[in-house]
Formats: sequence, C-alpha cells, structure tokens
Amino acid sequence: MSKLTLLWSPRSPYARKALMALDLLGLLPQVDLRLTRVALQMPPDPALLAENPLGKIPVLVVPGLGPLFDSRLIVSWLDRQTPGVLFPADPAAHLETERLETLADGVTDVLLLWRTEESRGDRKNPQIAAGFETKVRTGMPVLEAIAPTLDPSSLNVGQIALRCCLDQLDFRYAACNWRAAFPALAAWHAAVGAHRVIAAHPIPTDLPDHNTGVAVMPLSFTETN
Repeated sequence: MSKLTLLWSPRSPYARKALMALDLLGLLPQVDLRLTRVALQMPPDPALLAENPLGKIPVLVVPGLGPLFDSRLIVSWLDRQTPGVLFPADPAAHLETERLETLADGVTDVLLLWRTEESRGDRKNPQIAAGFETKVRTGMPVLEAIAPTLDPSSLNVGQIALRCCLDQLDFRYAACNWRAAFPALAAWHAAVGAHRVIAAHPIPTDLPDHNTGVAVMPLSFTETN
C-alpha cells in the first residue's frame, strides 16, 4: 500500500477512531499524520477544505485515489483492503458491528453538538439542549444492553467507536457518573482499555483547548437511568 496521509487531531473522537483502525491493521508506519484542528466556531482551514469541502476531520489521503473523508468511509475502505479485521467476516456479525458503530457514532455526534450549544451561554436554545440530552439518555441504555455481548479481546470498528464515545463522556462530561448508571459498559470500557491499540491512543489532556466556554457539562446519570 502507498504512503497515506491522515488529517487528524488527537482530541477528535472520529479522528481517533480512524487512527485506531489503521493501527489495528498494522498500517500506522505507512501513515503521515497531519495535525489539523477544527471547531464549529473557528474559520475553516483552507488546507483542510482543499481535501474535504465539508471542512471536517478525519481525512485519509490515498495516492491515486483521492481523499476519503468521514471515519465511516475511511474504515469501510480499509476493510476492503484487509477484510475480516475491522469488521467480522460473517455477514450477520458484520451487520451487528456496523449497527454498534452507527449507534456509538450517533451518540458521539450528539455529545459534540450539545457541548457546542451549551458553549453559546445565554444565547443557547434550551429546547435544542434538552433534545440533545434526551437522545443521550435514550442511547446509553441501548449501548448498555449491547455491552455484555462484546469481546474486548476481539477488537473491531464497532468497539473502537464505542470506546471513543465513552472517552468523550469522560473528557467533556467528566462529572456525569456514567459508570454507576451503566455497569456493563463500565466493565467493558475497563477491559478493552488493556488492548494494545486502545492503550496506545488516549485523549491528551495537556493541549490548548479551542473551546473553553464550557467547564462542566449539565449531564448526570444515576443508578436508575
């Protein structure tokens, strides 16, 4: 495979997802990492727009193929290069892995958008914020029900997406107490953390933050959630 370039940021859950997928396939030595920070309140980076007209990361630049943007497209293409690793070969298991990836990514989407809405301070829309909270509170029990079926030793894209989602809760919603409310997710999160790929790519907490308007997000889970 030719040399690849990944436009990414270590704090982006989707960029981390793409990076871990590449690592799981053993491809990181063939990847040039290009640090690219984005935020809704920042002007789009012209260099990023040249590769992705949507101005979002991650983007995987493949010589002779062009840029692949959106983590789901990236991992789908990678799976076609090395089938049976990122997604199970069995069709039914493949579908369940895609279902988990879609749900975990969806909850992550809401977490990111909710934080952006809260950062607007007095200008935030309470109805929009409440809608985001409802979606998170609805999605988490579904993920909790899936957690006992997951094998942390058989890492795949669905589990990577779930790990990135829960890491986002830890990083941006640190006081939400999700582990007490969702013990199966907590047990899986701890177990999968020992996997080489997961352990190698934590969210760094010592970088400047472009979105400092929100210190503590208004989300709290209890054992009855």
